[in-house]
Order: sequence, then structure tokens, then C-alpha cells
Amino acid sequence: MVLTTNELRRGNLIENNGNIYPITAIDHNSVIIFIKNATFCVSDKNINPIPLTEDWLLKFGFIQNTSNSYYWLNYGTNGILIVKYNDYYKKYTLELGKGMNIVLDFVHHFQNICFDLTRHELIIKQ
Repeated sequence: MVLTTNELRRGNLIENNGNIYPITAIDHNSVIIFIKNATFCVSDKNINPIPLTEDWLLKFGFIQNTSNSYYWLNYGTNGILIVKYNDYYKKYTLELGKGMNIVLDFVHHFQNICFDLTRHELIIKQ
């Protein structure tokens, strides 16, 4: 997939040369990332999206249901996000309501949707 800067925002995770970096700033056709205490400007042609996997859901603090059918995360006072693996799409989907799902392709896409819906950033749990 071609990744362009207009679908990214600060804090999104991207892959560059086999490593994962958070974006610290965005320019017209490039992103700014920190590597070993140095700032680098990387063309959008040299960054790649990260496929959303079970490992990423767990890194973001999602909890797998005991039936292994979905993952969930509490946010705020009364909020909950539910993510399920969809066999038809062979991808994870975010449940928005009965019969309404968003297909999730990449980590940055998931980060953006979660922030838009909750106003909370997905944070990697250590």
C-alpha cells in the first residue's frame, strides 16, 4: 500500500527500514521521526504502514475475551472498544454497533479511528 502524509497524524506508528517509529511531525511529502536522539526527515515513499495484528492489539492494552472471539479496551468512564477478527475480510474490525463495523487494515488507521471516536490516544503498554 502506498502511504501518504494526508492520512497520517502526529504519534502514528510507521515502519522505516524494518524499524517502528512514532511520527513527531508531518510535512507535505515527508514525516519527521527521531532515531537515537537525532531528528530525521523521511519521504513518504520510504515509510510503510504496519499491518494490524493480534500482537498490536495486545500492545495497545486490549484484553482478549475468554472465548477468544473478540478483544476489548475500556476508555474514559463508560466507554469500551470491541475488536473482532473477521474471517471474510481476513482482517480485524472495530464494532460500532449492531451490524456496523469498520475494517482495520493498519496500525495508523486504527490509531486514527480510535482517537476520532474516543479522543484518547492508543498507547503501547509496557
